[in-house]
Amino acid sequence: MRFSRFFAIAALAALPSVAFAGAKAKAPDPLPTIVLTGISQFDGVFGQAKDIQDKLKAETESLAKARADVNTALEVATDSPFETALADLVKKAEKKIGVAMEGTMPKLSASSAVPENVQKGIDAVNGLIGAADHAVSTATGLKADATSLASACAGFPAQVPSLVKNPMEVMSKGKVVGDDAKATTALPDRLGLLIDEAAKIVTDVQAAFK
Repeated sequence: MRFSRFFAIAALAALPSVAFAGAKAKAPDPLPTIVLTGISQFDGVFGQAKDIQDKLKAETESLAKARADVNTALEVATDSPFETALADLVKKAEKKIGVAMEGTMPKLSASSAVPENVQKGIDAVNGLIGAADHAVSTATGLKADATSLASACAGFPAQVPSLVKNPMEVMSKGKVVGDDAKATTALPDRLGLLIDEAAKIVTDVQAAFK
């Protein structure tokens, strides 16, 4: 009994602290990848959270690729911010780019003949706007579920010692549960950051070609 209690206390001490679901993420630092724990009481929540994390990752990568495509099309430095690429496009286009709304999103088009690199830039920016629109739609649709899951898992780490029968597994299981809980509670804020990032892309385009 004393042996089991030692592992339980040690496991709880080793678990990372879990932020409240409503806490704002300080920076988009890498988070643990959510994995199933083998504890049935937790995996219903973590399985759903993993699906959201996977979708968040896919949208983030899609947006990053579309932004990189803009820099490639305009032949600016690959690490240049989007504002720099937009300014370069405005300069190269010499006021020959118009912007119209397609639904709720702006779309660029050449008002007269433009060089090939400018047309490539226009196409790339329109592609980025499409990726931003998709990211906002996806992240907005996931946020309510992510918030519920973040709240649901807040107390999971403290329950590990009572649910894991083998005292030798308490610490290892506790680490997995702690990492999963950390990543799950961060999902609402990460989705919010993606929404903000995508919305800023659209705002920047509108400001550049107003």
